[in-house]
Order: sequence, then structure tokens, then C-alpha cells
Amino acid sequence: MAVRATEAAGRAFIEHTLAVAGPGLTAIVLRAPDAPLTALPAVVPDDVVSVWHRSSDRSFAGVGVAGAVEVRGADRQRQLRNGAESLLGSLQVVAAHNAAPVRPALVGGLSFAPGWADACWEGFGDGSFVLHRWTYERGEGAALTLVVDASETDDDGAAELLAEYDRIVAALAVADDQLFLPCEPGAGEAALHQMPMVDWIEHVRSIQRELDGGAFVKLVAARRCDVDAEGLDALSVVARMAHDFPECTAFLFRRGSRAFVGATPEMLFKTRGRNVESQALAGSLQAQGGGGSREALLTHSRKNLGEHDVVVRAIVDGLSEHCTAIEHPAEPEIVYVRNLIHLSTPIRAELREDAHPLDLLDALHPTPAVGGVPRHESIGWIVDHEAAPRGWYSGPIGWIDTAGDATFRVALRCGVVDARGARVYTGAGIVADSNPSAEYHETSLKQRPFLRALGVVT
Repeated sequence: MAVRATEAAGRAFIEHTLAVAGPGLTAIVLRAPDAPLTALPAVVPDDVVSVWHRSSDRSFAGVGVAGAVEVRGADRQRQLRNGAESLLGSLQVVAAHNAAPVRPALVGGLSFAPGWADACWEGFGDGSFVLHRWTYERGEGAALTLVVDASETDDDGAAELLAEYDRIVAALAVADDQLFLPCEPGAGEAALHQMPMVDWIEHVRSIQRELDGGAFVKLVAARRCDVDAEGLDALSVVARMAHDFPECTAFLFRRGSRAFVGATPEMLFKTRGRNVESQALAGSLQAQGGGGSREALLTHSRKNLGEHDVVVRAIVDGLSEHCTAIEHPAEPEIVYVRNLIHLSTPIRAELREDAHPLDLLDALHPTPAVGGVPRHESIGWIVDHEAAPRGWYSGPIGWIDTAGDATFRVALRCGVVDARGARVYTGAGIVADSNPSAEYHETSLKQRPFLRALGVVT
């Protein structure tokens, strides 16, 4: 009975808003039943889908496009800032009296470098951010948001929206109150095509020759594993990643027939009002073999500490362009991400009054944890020498809402899933005393969580 009352009230609120809203996009926020995030994209299939889940932050799923900001080229950050201000600044938000507090957001990502992609990244581009037509969010309460231009919605269009609303609420109401729908079985049989060790070693040695020559302090090497498999379901993959890595941010971005999926441990930055948080995450070891002994080995590793310090200094330098009151602890802490332990340093700052949160994208990306030092020169070297274009791998992914609050994370522990299989991306930071074989082993460890989510390894 409560669900029927909620549905009836929601229908009435949509009808009323469509009747009185002026021209331009209006976000209609409605109360909704508690249900899995993936229930919405399961009941409303669409070529454009987002899923974003972090237990300590916002969790939502969106389908369809009410508005979009597509960016390309070297000044992507400026394009995104202008597009976000225009789209979100003109958005009217109306909420039913019993709806949970929600601020609509643009959600999406940027590629590691503009113009650097291959066929498996078709549809993603240099950067793509979407204001979804329907968004289901779980936070202080469950909410369903519809974004529509009432002035362009005729009677038939309104009837279609209401019918779609009925299907969504019915699906949410019967789903179990859990974060994700049950996972479909994985691929089972699959063929994995790894980068040959000899090619990796030569690539790492070419990096070390650059380091020895003084051109760079650090460069990150990445490689791709191609998985041939049938029957993969991207929603199930993101559900498994979220289940296996509750300390990470699980994400999915679908563009057409392909979905970029993962669970990243690394924050690029988060803003709440003028408060800014960032994180240096660099230096890692396999999390086995005696707990505290592994921690001691990591925290006393000259190679890992040096790599980590480079990242801390680069983030602090980047933040100083737009922030004041930058603070961080003197020593890194240890964080666990299932099969790996990492060195992590939290960094806090205050955004300057004349700065915009999206200015931090250009100031921070890529950090030396995924790029190198010097920053801009490392991008060019990586693009010229890496065998497989990264696409959105190691690029910034996230959202910015109508209040100007933003969260962006670095796309790691991830891959592209389609009907024929998946492309799995991992990388490792290379410094002068890196061991190429050990770094190959590290990238193999980083692959396993995603391969396990695909169901192709145990």
C-alpha cells in the first residue's frame, strides 16, 4: 500500500510539474523505494548509463541523456567548466515534499590524454559528461530524479514518461533492499592475451634509459590484457567489483555497446564548499606474508617511499595553483586494497575564492602515480611509446553537482566490457631502480580483481 501511495504521489507530482514548468530543463526529485542501484539500468536499458558507488559518499545510477557536455582537445577542462556552469546553472530543481535531499549532477570522465584511443573506446571520446534523464540515488533516503524540458513534452511524451515511471517504481519496489542486483554468472571459458614479458621488459628499460639521461624523474608504464569471452554482463561486473572492494569506488560508464567498469582506490580530489581533499596513492606490495612485516617492508622501501614522495610533492604543487592552507601528514599511512597494500597520504586544502572546482582537473591530472615527472612531458612520452592507448584508463572520472561540489577519482582497477570480451588495464610506476620483472608481476596482481569479476579466474 505504501508503494502504491508513493507511486500515485509521484505520478501526480510529475503531471503537475509538467503542467506548470517553464522552458528549459527541470529536475523533478521524487521519493523512491530502497532498492539496488543497478535496478534502474536493468529496467530501463539505454546506450548511456552510469553507476557510481562509494559507501562513504554518494551512490547513484543514471540512464538516458537530458543534457551532455562533450569535450575534446587540449583545453578540455575549460570546455567542461563552461558546459557545466551553463547546463547546471540553468537547471530548475523541484522536489516533492517527502523526497530525500538530492542535487542533480553531471557525471562522466576524461581520457588520460586527448586524441589517444583505439576502437575499443569508440563513443567515449576525449571526455563525456551526462546529466541523466533518470537517476536513482541512495543516500539519506532513496530518490528518483527525472530531468525533462516540460515545454518540449507533449501529451504523448508525458504519457510515455509516466508509463516509464510506473515501470521503474514497480521494479524498485520488488527488488531486495541491497546495493546491487544479484550477479549473473561470469564468462567461464575465456582466452587471455597478455603483453609478452619480453616486450614489457624492453619498454621498462626504455623508460629507465630516459630516467638515467635525466629527462624524467619517474614514468608510469601501463599494459593491457585482452580477454576473449562471451556472455559478459557489465552490470554484474560492477556489482562484483563493489562487493569485493567496499573500500573503493565502483563505477560503470556505458556508451553504446561498451561499458567502462572498475573499482578504483584512488581519489584525485573532492570538494565540499571550499574544502578540498586529495590523496597521494603510490608505492605498493602484495598483501601477504605476515601482515605487519609487509607493512614494515613497504614503509622502509627506498624505492616505494621515493615514488610516493614524488606524488605528494606534485599534488601539493598542483593544489597551490588554486588553493591555500594545504596540509598533509609528514609520513604516509598504509591502506589495504584486498591483494595489495599501498602507501597513502591524505592532503587537505581550501579552494581560493576565485577558483572553480573543475580548475583542479587541469592542475592535478595526471599525478605522477599514473603519469610521470615532469607532468606534461611525461604525457607526450607515454602517448608516443605505450603499445595500447589508455583511453579513459587512468583518467579522471567523477561528477559535479548543482551546488558546485565535485568528486573525481582516478580510473584504476578497470576495463572495457562488450559482447566479445574485455580489455583490462593496469600499470606500475617506474623509477631508476625498478626491477622490470617485479613490475610485470605487480601489474599481474592488479589485473586479478577485474579478471575475477569477469569470472575468468578464481
